[in-house]
Amino acid sequence: MSTALILISIQSTYFKGGSHPLKGTKRSAKAAAKLLWHFRQKKLPVFHVLYSAPQQEEPATAARAEAHELVAPAAEETVIYTASANAFAEEKLIGELQALGVKELVIAGFTADHQVNATVRAATEKGFACTLIQDACVANSFLFEGNHLKADLVLQVFLASLYHTYAEVCTAKEFLKREEKKERKKYKKSRNSSTETGKKTKAANLLA
Repeated sequence: MSTALILISIQSTYFKGGSHPLKGTKRSAKAAAKLLWHFRQKKLPVFHVLYSAPQQEEPATAARAEAHELVAPAAEETVIYTASANAFAEEKLIGELQALGVKELVIAGFTADHQVNATVRAATEKGFACTLIQDACVANSFLFEGNHLKADLVLQVFLASLYHTYAEVCTAKEFLKREEKKERKKYKKSRNSSTETGKKTKAANLLA
């Protein structure tokens, strides 16, 4: 069972100096970079989904759709450009995931209230098991009915709405620690199996 990492819209436009700067982007991108390093080390598939607004809203430019340097795609990693909040609107994504036999997705990116929310829900409906990395996400702030909803609150609300029903939600540190624990358990099992095989072989040689 293969697992893939999907990084959504971690783009320069959302950082300081960009056209739509958001709170906490650098911190979140650093968490995403740790995930990216882990997946690259394990040679697991990585997908970069970059958002380009529809032409009538805002002209899509190369600069606006550029991935931030902390999570810049490697040559062998798949990059998907979309004008939809739902990354699965692009057939390329589902096609490549199915071709690789991917069943589990680790998802992180911007923004929790838009692209991340839509993609996680679509992924679950398509049968993928999702893990959402909370500290590798950010959200927009909103003015609703005269009330200013801060970005941190919006992030918590959308994470809560996805929790359990659509995704497991955890921090990058928790995810990586869990993966390390799996590796240790796998190594221990393999070592025990090798030891047992060695004992049986030795016993067989003595009886021969």
